[in-house]
Amino acid sequence: MPHAATMSPPLLAREPRHVASSAGLEAIEFGRDALGIDLDPWQEWSIDTALSERADNTWASFEVAIVAPRQNGKNVIAEIIQLASAALFGDQTIVHSAHKVDTALEHYARLRELFETTEELSPLLLARGRSFMTSNGKEQIRLNTGQRILFKARHRGASRGFTGDKVFLDEAFDLDPRSMGSAIPTLTTRPNAQVYYLSSAPHADSAVLHAVRARAAADHPDDRL
Repeated sequence: MPHAATMSPPLLAREPRHVASSAGLEAIEFGRDALGIDLDPWQEWSIDTALSERADNTWASFEVAIVAPRQNGKNVIAEIIQLASAALFGDQTIVHSAHKVDTALEHYARLRELFETTEELSPLLLARGRSFMTSNGKEQIRLNTGQRILFKARHRGASRGFTGDKVFLDEAFDLDPRSMGSAIPTLTTRPNAQVYYLSSAPHADSAVLHAVRARAAADHPDDRL
């Protein structure tokens, strides 16, 4: 399947190896036709690349990192991949975490609005508003298929809740190396899981994000980043 767009992001752009096809075009079309979201070319490229598949229909990349300035559309990419993963790809558990509680709640509110107002998504909801849980930091969207989208605010040194079919780490400049050191090995044992790092530029002490970028620059043939 051809790539959705040829305009890759500047500075550093890696495409996964051993790609046989991509579910990205399906996700992009879902975003446009079902959600009414028109993407910029770099966003289409990012989704198409992130959802590249190998010949055995597993994701070509285990980790995906998107670093761009604030308010430039990273979370729109996350919205489309998360909702397509729930509605089209059958992911059972999707986790979206952020450093700040307000950031996690804002993403929850946006996805809740899309579920409630989108013809293709609303049939997945439980009756009488039971799909939406909003108490005590346990925000989640539960679907009548048993699937869940969890929204979490991270705490330093805490890696609980980082397990899912797709895990999105928003504000990745603030990730704690100790937490990720225990979370990533656990995720590698989950069949066909993916981890997404979403961030503005790293800070001086953003050890995890600096390490991710260094791995990308090194371009090791066995690294599924």
